[in-house]
Amino acid sequence: MKNTSPLTSVRTPGRSVLGIVLTCLALLSLLGMGASPYLAKATKTPKSNAGSSAYDVINLVNQLRQANGLTPYQINSALMASAQAHSDYQASIRSITHTGSGGSSAKSRAMSAGYGGGAAVFVSENIYGGTGASAQQAVTWWQGDSPHLNTMLGGSYVDAGAGVATDGSVVYYTLDVGYISGSPGSGSTTVPTSIGATSISSTAVTFYPVQIATPQADGSIVHVVQPGQTLWTIAAAYKVSLPDLMSLNGFTSSTVIYPGNEVLIQPPSLSATPVITTTLVLTPTIPAITPTASVYQTVTKTVSPTLPTIQPPQQEKPKTNSPAVDPLLLIIAFLVCGGAILVVLGNVLKRNG
Repeated sequence: MKNTSPLTSVRTPGRSVLGIVLTCLALLSLLGMGASPYLAKATKTPKSNAGSSAYDVINLVNQLRQANGLTPYQINSALMASAQAHSDYQASIRSITHTGSGGSSAKSRAMSAGYGGGAAVFVSENIYGGTGASAQQAVTWWQGDSPHLNTMLGGSYVDAGAGVATDGSVVYYTLDVGYISGSPGSGSTTVPTSIGATSISSTAVTFYPVQIATPQADGSIVHVVQPGQTLWTIAAAYKVSLPDLMSLNGFTSSTVIYPGNEVLIQPPSLSATPVITTTLVLTPTIPAITPTASVYQTVTKTVSPTLPTIQPPQQEKPKTNSPAVDPLLLIIAFLVCGGAILVVLGNVLKRNG
């Protein structure tokens, strides 16, 4: 039996339409998955989750400059175009880089956009990218190191431009600031914010344009940093890449340069003729002074006390009472003896005769 219920007759077409819609969506999603990511066209306006524009970037930077007593940057149309083109390029290649299409630099891109009108220009650039990133996140991150902070607070720059582009959920920010030699700024417009340029007073920081140093005898080039100069402006002036310059000098992202520092632009050439410099060092001859020791003659005098010599008492010889010999008696005795001897001799002679 055929069901002729009105509810059934209404639902059947609805299910068919819904199925067709779902089928079409599935086919579109498959086609989207097969497409090359490099063919995705970057939009110039970030998604609502970021909620930031190029003017938001400049306004936040100018607020930071006001807090540090600096004049706000003036928006320059050429720098705006240059920064926006570079953000679009980064979004198209899905990479954060200072090198633009064809190997261009921030300075060459700004000049190509008409900045300076052919005059010498000095350009510094900050870039940032992140998923759902806002302008505030970019400016806060740039404050984390000296090179990026100097771009925002440099006393030598007067013009600024910014660009914002997205690829999917990733937002790419570019900030270009510059100075035209011999001019306080050109092509500037009023910043659309409550902070008026005329309401801020500041003290300008002395800035010296980068002067190319003369190669030394060994072929090396050494640049002496002047006030207001940064590694980026030095690299741009000498037409070398910033990473190569930092690697050559052993610098890191946290390295800070000061006026008077020396930056090696080109190392010594191996084929250069060495220059031998003979330095004559005159060493004064100082006579050696030998200290003379004082000779002290010590005379030791032994004082012996004079004691009287005590002679032992001599024993007295016993006295013998010898009777005195009378000399007359001795003569008589001598004559008697002599006469006796003669008598004896006379007797002897008689007997023998």
